[in-house]
Amino acid sequence: GSLTGRDIIGTLPQPEKGKYQPGKVVVVIYVNPQGKVTNASIGKGTTVSDNATLEAMKKKAMEARFTQSDQKNDQQGQITYIIPE
Repeated sequence: GSLTGRDIIGTLPQPEKGKYQPGKVVVVIYVNPQGKVTNASIGKGTTVSDNATLEAMKKKAMEARFTQSDQKNDQQGQITYIIPE
């Protein structure tokens, strides 16, 4: 599945520079029909190993809000964070 037809509301929460291990974090998200992220987990392609960084990116992904959908079920998508050095 994907978030086809859904848009982010506002801006995507971004990691603060210098606070986390640099690299790529892929977060798999599930978004309910109301646009709220209901679940977030670390996905394939992640290069960061620091657990605190991974947990922080999952938390940031959970803060994202999307437009509403007429879908009956949660939709799966992903957010990829590139954390600068």
